[in-house]
Amino acid sequence: MIQKKEDTFIFLLKDDQAYIYEPYYIPTEFSDTAFLADKVVNDLKKVKDPFFMHVSFLKPHPPFHVADPWFSKFNPDNIKLSKNDISLKELSKNHPLLEELCKKFLLKENFSEINYDLLKDQDIKNIMSVYFAMCAEVDFNIGKILNALKESGQEENTMIIFTSDHGEMLNENNLWGKLGWWDSSYRIPLFIYVPQNNPKEINYLTESVDVAPTILEWLGGEIPIDWNGQSLMHNINHKYEKSPNKEYVVFDYDFRESTSFVKDKKLAPEQCNLSVIRNNRWKYVHFPSLPCLLFDLDNDPNEINNLSRVKEFQDIKNDLVSKLLSHRMLHQERQLSNTKLSSSGVNTNSGPFSRRME
Repeated sequence: MIQKKEDTFIFLLKDDQAYIYEPYYIPTEFSDTAFLADKVVNDLKKVKDPFFMHVSFLKPHPPFHVADPWFSKFNPDNIKLSKNDISLKELSKNHPLLEELCKKFLLKENFSEINYDLLKDQDIKNIMSVYFAMCAEVDFNIGKILNALKESGQEENTMIIFTSDHGEMLNENNLWGKLGWWDSSYRIPLFIYVPQNNPKEINYLTESVDVAPTILEWLGGEIPIDWNGQSLMHNINHKYEKSPNKEYVVFDYDFRESTSFVKDKKLAPEQCNLSVIRNNRWKYVHFPSLPCLLFDLDNDPNEINNLSRVKEFQDIKNDLVSKLLSHRMLHQERQLSNTKLSSSGVNTNSGPFSRRME
């Protein structure tokens, strides 16, 4: 049921309802997605000089609602659900952070749009179909922007990058949202269009910090030495000097706001974070004050079985810990660390962090 309250509309769940599966009452042409795309299209019509646009769509994102025609585009009954071999109660026993994160889906006072403890397979399919529909609405509006770029005559001298800030668990391991260390939360798409280059698919590890250096190199600029990323232009066009592809990627997650550790005075705010190092097979998760984790992604893609204390994997864990520490030391504030004042003035001696001793 949708109820009007103080000139706003809210979804009200009944006690026996898990999720309200209805098309959103605001027509798609008035959605925030369409509003943003139309603003960009209007700006592109006026473009004459070189430009940079950062277009950030909110959707797909909770709350899970979307208007027709997108709502009806996906039949929930055609969606196949992945098998969840572990319940939330079992999952919560695996790690102190998991115990905290699972509270959101186990305690009814945390429910708003979704009653997680009432979810049946059909409810999950309904939610997933709405999520896919939100993606379709964004895709359609990106198409409007690309058409406007072509009509403006700028398509053949414009780099276009499509990526995201995070993913969505979407019921994997019975979890929802962006959480913890899982690939589903952090493995995101990256599409880069550069005029006069043939399309190709690249399966190397990259990070979000690589986007800015890629843009700068394509523009012909000099990449600052204290930037943490590296350009991907050599993967797009072979005329660029090739850099070594990454052996691993690193990301962080701060959970002070999504747990009660600080409120209950169990951890300090600075302790409520984790660092992840991931290569093509292994993922190691390090905490300043909680037990570490190690996952074999080839044999455990859902990242359930913690191998950090298994004797036969200690060398792998130690190698990843060493690489993570080296990464931290390399990427500390470097802007002034290689600069010194001398009798002859300011001297700077720096170089790419990708150097290796044989």
